[in-house]
Amino acid sequence: MRVAILGAGTFGELLAEHLRYEQYDAFLIEKDPEIARAVSERSGTLVETGDGTRRSVLLNWVIDHVDAFVAVTGSDEINMVTCGLVANAAKRPIVKIARIRRSSYISGLEDNPSFFGIDHVLNPDLEAAQTVIRSLEHGAVSEVIPFDETGFVLRDLPLSETSRFNGKMLADIRRETGLTYLIAAIHKHGREFLVPTGTTCVTAGDRLYVVCEPDTYVQLLQYEGTRPDSREQHYGQFDRVLIMGAGILGLSVARHCLTTRRSPEESVLSRLRTRFRKRLVERVTIVDRDRNRCNAARDLFPDATIINTDIRDERRLGSAIYRRHDVLVAATGNEELNMIGALYAKSRGTPRAITLLTHAGYGSIARSLGIDVPVSVRTTMANTVTRLVKRHAIRNIHAIPGSDISAVEMEVGRNAQLNDKPLSKRILPRDTLVSIVTRNGTSFIPAGDTVLSTGDRIVVVSRNDSLRQVIRKTTGLDTF
Repeated sequence: MRVAILGAGTFGELLAEHLRYEQYDAFLIEKDPEIARAVSERSGTLVETGDGTRRSVLLNWVIDHVDAFVAVTGSDEINMVTCGLVANAAKRPIVKIARIRRSSYISGLEDNPSFFGIDHVLNPDLEAAQTVIRSLEHGAVSEVIPFDETGFVLRDLPLSETSRFNGKMLADIRRETGLTYLIAAIHKHGREFLVPTGTTCVTAGDRLYVVCEPDTYVQLLQYEGTRPDSREQHYGQFDRVLIMGAGILGLSVARHCLTTRRSPEESVLSRLRTRFRKRLVERVTIVDRDRNRCNAARDLFPDATIINTDIRDERRLGSAIYRRHDVLVAATGNEELNMIGALYAKSRGTPRAITLLTHAGYGSIARSLGIDVPVSVRTTMANTVTRLVKRHAIRNIHAIPGSDISAVEMEVGRNAQLNDKPLSKRILPRDTLVSIVTRNGTSFIPAGDTVLSTGDRIVVVSRNDSLRQVIRKTTGLDTF
């Protein structure tokens, strides 16, 4: 699948690299020759030099030449207009995605984005808010990747020096716990990622990526030695939430916390857009140094506590505020301030901390410092784009943060090499695991003697350089 990305800024460059890791044919369009040359030399990505607002440029490189067009320049207006130009001139279907930051544009496009020829609107704050909310709903213990319609999630589990799992093989751990789960990947001591086997031995400092049902994750924490409290056992039923930052992301999280939980089938984004109804938590406190933002927050949430101060002003806030809250969401526009605020809150008695980051590389640093859930805005958006431009053979694709490993949801095709063969036959490449099978509406973790059939929906964990082979053998299709 060929994807054109307009704008070779920091996010455009990251997105191109992300898509190329996922085996997409992605290239950039940038009007500044110096930026284009620097990005090309630094990342090895193809960068075409030209003004993407000019129809001739779009005709040369985009219209009828690509399967998807993603406009991520620093201008909302340019992103919207170029999507319209592509939609107007294209003679075959092209997925068109526009990054839009301004909230007034978002609300105006919500009901009819196709007015500008846009298929999907990408807003950094709303995308990150979905990730934060998923983490809150699962106890803010770790990152959460949900697998649609299966009831299973992918979560990370770091092993401490006192972990009961240290020095044991994965097969022995599963036998001892008696739980049904699968270790899909391991980050060994913050260095290399690997797709494990049953004989893989784990030690302190390893981070395990576990595919399981939510209840099983809590039981696994208990057995491992990280005993969760009652809030974690109820998946995010926090009584007191402290939000630092009254921007779109902070207010979206506050709206979720102050809204009744709706049906599990409803998407997180739909819940973000629901109107204020009934409080889900006992207390929400929002801190922001901007007076206008605080006044807007008071109008939206009259029952919330709004504090107009700089979070670095310890005399004004005091340390008692941190002890009174169960979880901190650090969502200011300054990622360094978010990290410092999260660390300070934990040192003053807040059990859990979620922090918003801009640079993906800060994630491992934040985790090593003790921050429970670091959320990278750029990585979150890149994952969203990957999902939106997924190939027709794939239902969904999820990248494990910071790794070259992905979890791919797809359907077993009629001509697939996997058909009617047990998984123990090892049709798929090395470093590949079939982690979930959904058959006739029931999802389960397969065993070696599980035989796959046409129509089965499966989740496969694989290294990115093996994805083409995995998809071909699973779907029976040669083009993706």
